[in-house]
Amino acid sequence: MYGIVSEYCTSSACAAMTGPGNVQYSWVDEKGKKSKCPAPQYVDYVMTFTQNTIHDENVFPTKYGNDFPSSFESVAKKIHRLLFHVLSHIYESHYELIVILRLHGHLNTLFQHFMLFNTTHLLLEDKETEALDELFQKLLGSDRGPADSQAQGDTSMNTCHMLDDHRDCQTESSQSNLQPPEK
Repeated sequence: MYGIVSEYCTSSACAAMTGPGNVQYSWVDEKGKKSKCPAPQYVDYVMTFTQNTIHDENVFPTKYGNDFPSSFESVAKKIHRLLFHVLSHIYESHYELIVILRLHGHLNTLFQHFMLFNTTHLLLEDKETEALDELFQKLLGSDRGPADSQAQGDTSMNTCHMLDDHRDCQTESSQSNLQPPEK
């Protein structure tokens, strides 16, 4: 999903790695040093760390008889937390583009599956997911279309965009000619 918005997620457009509710994520390196960085750099760190980790035979053994390390659960939690940060950033900073491209249903489905996996395996702390809990709860109970949503008094465009996986929900800028930023 990030690949879709990556050309719009630049160091100038996304100078910080943010999520809903003014949450700002800092990268913590292998030595435990925290650093703030632009969203594209943070996402690159996340993807590189995840890729390197899942290909590490010592962490994710693929050969029969090799045991998973005792640190496996903490590593899985870290990967899940970092990927949650990427999803949070997409919702916070790039959701309008996702709606314009009519991919919000896909993003919402991805998010719902991600959170259901978390609910099953308890990989994230409740405080970590707090900013998107309302969205998750609404998605779980959201089998209604935009007309039903507005009939129940939900006229908030943001809620409409984040919950609607139908084609009728658009922002004013969805008619604009969205161009990628200059590099």
